[in-house]
Amino acid sequence: MKKILTIITCLIITSLQASANEKYLTTHSRASFASIVKNISADRAIFTATLFSLPFIQAFEATSGEDTLREKLEKDIPELIEKYKVPAIGVALIEDGKLKWQKVYGELEKDRPAPQDAIFNTASIGKTFTALLVLKLVDSKQWNLDEPLANYWIDEDIKDNPWLCKLTTRHVLSHRTGFKNWRRMNPSQKLEFDFEPGTAQQYSGEGMEYLRRALETKFKKPYDRMIDSLIFKPLYMKSSQYWSDTLDRSKFAYSHDVNGLIYQNMDYNVGVSGAGNIHTTLEDLSKFGIYILEGAGLSPSLYQEMITHQGKEEGNAAFGLGWTVIKNLPSEEYVLKHGGDDKGVHSMLILLPKSKKGMIVFTNGDNGILVIDKLIKGLVDLSEKSNDPEAIALDNGTLDTYLGTYLQTDNRNLLVKREGNILKISGEGIPLMELTPTAKNKFYVKGFSINMEFFNDTKDNTMKMKIFQNDKHVMDAVRSIK
Repeated sequence: MKKILTIITCLIITSLQASANEKYLTTHSRASFASIVKNISADRAIFTATLFSLPFIQAFEATSGEDTLREKLEKDIPELIEKYKVPAIGVALIEDGKLKWQKVYGELEKDRPAPQDAIFNTASIGKTFTALLVLKLVDSKQWNLDEPLANYWIDEDIKDNPWLCKLTTRHVLSHRTGFKNWRRMNPSQKLEFDFEPGTAQQYSGEGMEYLRRALETKFKKPYDRMIDSLIFKPLYMKSSQYWSDTLDRSKFAYSHDVNGLIYQNMDYNVGVSGAGNIHTTLEDLSKFGIYILEGAGLSPSLYQEMITHQGKEEGNAAFGLGWTVIKNLPSEEYVLKHGGDDKGVHSMLILLPKSKKGMIVFTNGDNGILVIDKLIKGLVDLSEKSNDPEAIALDNGTLDTYLGTYLQTDNRNLLVKREGNILKISGEGIPLMELTPTAKNKFYVKGFSINMEFFNDTKDNTMKMKIFQNDKHVMDAVRSIK
């Protein structure tokens, strides 16, 4: 009975907000025509999400030609595999709306060369599939972007929250739900709103999972069957699926840490998710990318909504519906991009719709994000605007004070170590990165608005770490091993 009353209340709110929504959409679309980073979408680790969330685009520079880029990739990739200890790298190039070149380098795991049809976990790139699925349902009048999701699904953790009725599909696809990336990042380990839906921006896998449950409830079909029938089969993506017994393990690129060592006893079967973990090949994902470049089978007006900045702009970048959209590039070009980041996995899909170009990069190592950053510059330079603070020098004795393994709020480990006079940090799904000191106990990661502050908690005599993004405190970690 209480759930029924909640749904009725949501329906009333929907009716009252209809005209306001229409006014918002009209105004917002008009503004986006006049206004035209990097976002490596994170999955599973808030530290990764923090490191790579929506910085500024600084420059745009397309390559002189596909052949020039291919030659550069052929030369650079073997060196990057060696330098960054990433066992396998797969790259595909789209030119003139067609797959022009693809190649997989390296090994699935030690002493197992990667085939050209190697299967990679794309992690959060799967969110773009969720977005396309929903937009197809919207186009066919089977779904409404601005209808409260509570009409179909109510999570037990937030059933009494008054903001429940304000949460919509539009908020999910533009990362304005108010949810953290994952509920386990809350001290309560339960789903919570950090802010009223639509009023701020915060990357969230939980939002995508909430949407998945609402879709399954309404259509009474498993989510993977919907993806298969509306996307995989029409696009002939025969090598794409969620993890299952039918996945060809002999072609799968297993996950590796920052030292290039395979993660032992890793559970790859994380289930079907609206937030990611679609396993696919370069050829299959290229079909998806080309389909997006061609208009995604959507009406022109809905496609325009997909590429419209939905929330707060950071420079020229903001979330559209399912994508990071970067505008104000030369020749009226714009970028659609989405990354995928997980333990031992980093991937990127980047598209330039006006020129019908694109690039896919798959990696199976924690340092893969550093590889991707270098490779995509061959297609488009998304160099970020850096406002790094002034660095100072600290002696080794002071640096050694902070060494050890730290347990994050989400129960993942961070490792802080010293190499020479440099402090470095890494973790599950996190590349090996330098920490530059700005004070005796304060450090930052070069090129990103990320800061760490170490302090000794006198209550339990334990070294702890606070992590900040853009001066906002986003996570804590406690040293578990010195």
